[in-house]
Amino acid sequence: MYKVKKVSSHDISNVKKFLNKFEQTSQFLINNLKMYGPNLSDHPNSGNYKVLTEDNQIISVFYLSRRGNIMI
Repeated sequence: MYKVKKVSSHDISNVKKFLNKFEQTSQFLINNLKMYGPNLSDHPNSGNYKVLTEDNQIISVFYLSRRGNIMI
């Protein structure tokens, strides 16, 4: 079963591990997570990170930024 879950501070290590598997194509997600964290703030590049899971395994990470961009 697929589920979408908001990334919390205790999920960050698993999200980083997943993104690092795709490091060449995930730099924007990796760096913004590092700089701004998983939650929306006043910065235009911040956003609410979410994960798509299947059987409790992360299969995708995305976020919607304050600017209105969705990054997958």
